Amino acid sequence: MPTTLLPDSPANQALQALQAQPVLGRRPVDLIVIEPTFDPFDGSLDFNPAKIRQAMAHGYEVATRILSG
Repeated sequence: MPTTLLPDSPANQALQALQAQPVLGRRPVDLIVIEPTFDPFDGSLDFNPAKIRQAMAHGYEVATRILSG
């Protein structure tokens, strides 16, 4: 599920510039963005404990699948 940047995109150009000349001797790191595949809260601020447990279980499932890879 990795995202590939378009060669001419501003984000890719900025990334290439950082790789060529790191800021303060630091280098970029790889990031893994883990997003839910559905919104258990339907966009609301519903603090229903059952929905919270469902969202947490889904998050663990998605993260495990992505990180085990």
